Amino acid sequence: MGTAVALTESSLAVAPGASVTTELRVRNTGTVVDQFAFQPLGEAAAWIRVEPATVRLFPDTDEVVTVSISPPRDSTSKPGISHWAVKAVPNEHPAEAAVAEGTVDVEEFVEFTAELQPTTGHGRFAGRYDVAIDNRGNVALPVRFEGTTAEQSLEFDFKPTTVETAPGEAHFVKLKARPDKRMWRGQPKSHAFQLLVEPLLAQAPVAEPVAAGAPSAPPPPGTPPAPGAPPPAAAPPRAEPIVLTGNLLQEAIIPKWLWKALVLLFMLLAALWILWKTLVKPSVESAARAIAVEEVEEVEEALAEVETEAEETAGEVEALEEDVAEVEEAVEAVEDGPGDGPGDGPGEGGPLDSVFNETTTPSNFRLSVTADPGGAGSDAAAALEANTTFALTDIVLQNPDGDSGDIAIEISGAPIIETSLENFRTLDFHFVAPYVIDPTTPLSISVVCDAAPVQADACNAAVSFSGYETVTTPAEGE
Repeated sequence: MGTAVALTESSLAVAPGASVTTELRVRNTGTVVDQFAFQPLGEAAAWIRVEPATVRLFPDTDEVVTVSISPPRDSTSKPGISHWAVKAVPNEHPAEAAVAEGTVDVEEFVEFTAELQPTTGHGRFAGRYDVAIDNRGNVALPVRFEGTTAEQSLEFDFKPTTVETAPGEAHFVKLKARPDKRMWRGQPKSHAFQLLVEPLLAQAPVAEPVAAGAPSAPPPPGTPPAPGAPPPAAAPPRAEPIVLTGNLLQEAIIPKWLWKALVLLFMLLAALWILWKTLVKPSVESAARAIAVEEVEEVEEALAEVETEAEETAGEVEALEEDVAEVEEAVEAVEDGPGDGPGDGPGEGGPLDSVFNETTTPSNFRLSVTADPGGAGSDAAAALEANTTFALTDIVLQNPDGDSGDIAIEISGAPIIETSLENFRTLDFHFVAPYVIDPTTPLSISVVCDAAPVQADACNAAVSFSGYETVTTPAEGE
């Protein structure tokens, strides 16, 4: 190898905020002049500084550099044993670097701050505060709280009563200071108090009483411990409690401005009552009276209009009664007189004999059309027999495949229904006044199918017709 390193002391101890040093001897075991740089490694690498930062050595020569370890005095300096190392890297042959390793024992330290917010509270029944605890040490810190007053006039309620803060953390504790006596009226009363924020850390053990006849003085410094005796224990960290001062300004439950407010409220109510009696009420009564008169006049005008309309309606009713009477007389005359008109004599049909008579029977049929995409198709009903009529009363259109196109129903070539196929799957129509079809008026349906890509397959549509078929009486001479 071209590098050799050795520490004069590898096990160190240091307190946060302080510094500890040791020496590192580096030797050039190579055959050429080389320059060596130093690289800190390990958990404590951020705390290490090497001086000088580089050395230049001839073959088979060495030099001593100083290694300083300085952990900061904050919560990042973890207490206990931390491993560290310094790597000496030759410039000419970096692969022949050497590493010197060691340990450093970082001591524990306690440091914290406490703050009362606000320092002066106000309240009728209690004052509310926040106690902020900031642990700036490197060990967990349990803290308890206690409040006192000179007159013992306050009760203190901490939530929580104790807290444990990790290194670098802050906690807030709620405090409610409640006076032991209520104050109904009077000037605000001040209650000064103190808060004791005390760390709950293990204290140094108390020395046992010296037995009679034994030496009372401790052994002089530098005296080695007795054989088999354990090494002296490190003293635990200590922290002095913090005393915070605060003040509670207790206010009266009934504020002094309440009486003035009541007097002002009474005066305001009295002024409003006088204003109502003298100005508002007469104006309201006059306005109400005027409105009532206007409404009465409107009601009277409406009644007059209703009477006029009632008289006109009565005249119309009388005229209708006269017309009804004339119709009844005409009906009686027709019923009682001889039958010399159409349908008056036996065997002769009336005006509706061509639609309904004793030969009328229900009838129905169905027409269907199949048309290719972009094409058209039609279907017609069979012709009626002579002297036969068909009263069309119901139509049901059917598009079972949901095709796209147009469909039309025609009588004698004239459409009576036209619609698009995509508007329905089933569509029905029912007629109060039927369509009357005779042998000379053909009934048909036609379908126009949409072209691709709107309609990919052939269109299939159908229409069901239902109604009444009647045999009419032939006219004389037929």
